[in-house]
Parts: sequence; C-alpha cells; structure tokens
Amino acid sequence: MRKIRLVLISSLLTGVLSATPSFASPTPPKVGSACKKVGAFLDTPNTRYVCSKEGGKSLWRIWDPSKQKVAATSSGPSDTKPTTVITPTNALKVPIPISLPVTQNGPITFQNVVSNFSAIPKQAWQNVQDLIAANPALSIPTTIHIGPTTKSTVDAITSILNREYRLWSGFTQPPAYYGIVFNAADVPWAEKDWAKMSSENNFLEGVEIPASHWIDVLHNGCQINGGVASVCYGGNAIVFAKNHSGFSFYGVQDGTSWNPGTTNGSMGQVAHEYTHNVQFAQWNGANFVNKNSNGATAAHAVVPCWLQEGMANAISTPVFDTTFESYSGDRDYNVTRPINKNTPVAVSLKDFSVQSLTNFLAEQDPAACYRPDISGDYQLGYSVGFATTEALVAIGGPQSTLALYARVASGDSWPEAFQRVYGISWPTAAPILGQVLAAEYASKPLRTSD
Repeated sequence: MRKIRLVLISSLLTGVLSATPSFASPTPPKVGSACKKVGAFLDTPNTRYVCSKEGGKSLWRIWDPSKQKVAATSSGPSDTKPTTVITPTNALKVPIPISLPVTQNGPITFQNVVSNFSAIPKQAWQNVQDLIAANPALSIPTTIHIGPTTKSTVDAITSILNREYRLWSGFTQPPAYYGIVFNAADVPWAEKDWAKMSSENNFLEGVEIPASHWIDVLHNGCQINGGVASVCYGGNAIVFAKNHSGFSFYGVQDGTSWNPGTTNGSMGQVAHEYTHNVQFAQWNGANFVNKNSNGATAAHAVVPCWLQEGMANAISTPVFDTTFESYSGDRDYNVTRPINKNTPVAVSLKDFSVQSLTNFLAEQDPAACYRPDISGDYQLGYSVGFATTEALVAIGGPQSTLALYARVASGDSWPEAFQRVYGISWPTAAPILGQVLAAEYASKPLRTSD
C-alpha cells in the first residue's frame, strides 16, 4: 500500500517575506497611501509593495524589480532616490570543498545523460547516500522546539538534520540552526515561542520589519479561518541579514505525519527547509548596502527559480529516504506534482517539448519568476526543477548544486558559475537537460490532480 505523501510548501524569507506561495499574509496597503519607512517592503503572496519616496511624500507602490538599481560599491541608499540593493559590497571567497569543474567519469555524464535518463534517479540517490557516508560528521548547534500537542521528537528531527549537515561538510553552513514545530492547535504557543526565541538569539538585529510581520510568516504555513488555524502543513525557511543562524517554521498537518518512517511529506520538510538555509548561507559575511538584503535577495537576482525549490526537493528527498524503493516512489510523486490551477500560467513553459523545456531552464527571468502574481514558473521548481536538479546530482554529485550558489556568491554570473562547476557552457547544457526532461515527462507526465 502506498504511503500518503504531503506536498511540501516552503517560503523563503529574507528579512521580509519573499514572493513565494503561502496561505496567510499581511493586509496589502492601498497603492498611493502613505507609508513611514522609505525602502521598507510589505509582501503578500501575490505582490510585493515598497515604501517609495516621491517628492516630499512616502507612498506605497508595487515593487518592480526590473526598475531597481543594483549597486556594488555604494555606501548606502540615496537619501532622495531609494534603491533596493541586493549586491554585497565586498568580494566573498566562498569555500568549495570539491574540485571544479566536477569530474564526469561516473556512469552518467552530460555526454550520455539523455540516453541514460531512466538511470538518473538511482544514480542521484546513490550519490547522496555515498557522500553522507564518506563525509565526516558535523556538529552544528541545533535547537528544536515542538508544540505541546504536536507529536514528534527532537531526536527524529535532528537525525535528519545531522545527515544533511554531513552532506554539506566543507561548505559554509549556518553557525547554528533553530526550528519551531507546531500543529494547528499549537499556533498560539508557537507565536509566543517565536517571540522568546528570536529575542534571546537576536534574530532580528538590524532588520526593520514590524513584529506583526513575523506572526504572518508563521501563519503562512497554516490554513487560517476566522483568525484560527484549522490545519498546518507548510514550512518557511527564514534568512536574516546580520544573524546568520538558520531558522525554520515547521507547520505540521497531523501528528502521525511526523513519526519517523511514515511519510516523506512532513519529515522530508525538515531537510527541505534546511536546504534553503544552506543555499543562502553562501553569502554569510557579505556586506549588503540595504540592511534588509541578504543571501536570499542576492540569490534571487541571479539564480533561476527552478533550482531553488528543485534543489530543496531533490536533496531533501534522498536525505530522508535511505532506501531507493522509498526514494523512487517519493520522487515520482514530486516530479509529477500537478500545477496549481489557481496560480498564473507558467511564463517560460508552454508545453513539455524539448524546446519548451529548454526555454524554461535557459530563459527564466529571476526578476519575474520569484513573483507568483505574474508567473507560474515558481511552482514548477518543485516538479520540473526537481527532475532537473536530480540530473545534475546524478552527473556531478549533490555538492555540485551548492557549488553553483557558492560561485554566484563569489561574483560569478549564472552562466559563469555553471561552466565553472560542470565544465560545459550553460547554452550547451540547457538543451541537453531539456531533452532529459522531455523524456522524463513523456514517461511520467504531470498529474492533473492529487
């Protein structure tokens, strides 16, 4: 009998809520109404608003990333013309514990991946298992708080986290990791626990965001009806500009889903959200001009959307699934995840032909794809992004995917980073991956419903 799997929902929070699907959000301001802090953001699931200075007034406007200036050396935002600065002012030397370009002498390479596409899942899963076994154990101080009626254990959660800490040994990781785990009944407890934990650990140092915003973030993992949570099932990974500790809210749909070995849905979410934290930890130590910018905002300016969630899903699943049988079923479920019909259609993916899938990978615009109000591209990261990242893991190992983030954090453009990591140009690699995806989805098309 197949296990029931939950769909992972994650939001990336960057000092402000990023434009990622969520279930609850702040009340949007009226465009043109007065605001207090120039340069401040307010995010809803569909729209990001920015407090903009116009003449002598501060007014809420809809944020347009394409019109924002990126400054690499400015000492700060202009007093008269605020900008959203996402580029760090200092050049980072980000550690990468593998030789680049990665050696392609395994059974799957860019040269043969199309003809061997059916072998990708097994090879990717094996590469993750082998690396976890080979790398030394890594101790990262970890604090997990579990709601009073939420059925889980710290041991069950940390056992998964320890596997992922080990996977990324040698890369920059958060110096400490925190998580709050709660079901719907424990939401009031989680709100208080967050206030206490964030205060004790200085999570919000230097971040000019109202306290109410973080409660909205917590609520994003739940279905809220009349101010009361009826069910919680989403995770939110949070990244702060100054405090580099990793943090995640873990909303739990039901108690049994968090018992070890019963589902990849919620327990896989443990590693999924940590993967987001480690993606953006590659910018730890960068000096950002805008105090609310950090690794997530920097990554969103360069890294295509399909990799963000694709990597989180394609890494978390084999971290949790220690047998290929369980991994095979879980990856099939995620790779064929249906498109949410309540979101805009994908901008970059018109059909599942080789050309369309190649365009999805190569032409995705980070300025638009992280905004689900105008593009359905983002949600496809969980499925098409999973299948793409899985191919990269099969070819170059799981660490190659994080090396992409490390190279971008070091100043590379996306094409430069890709060629440095895999030894093949991005314009050459994208059509090859497009062929792999076309073969994958000809064999296993997206489901029409769960």
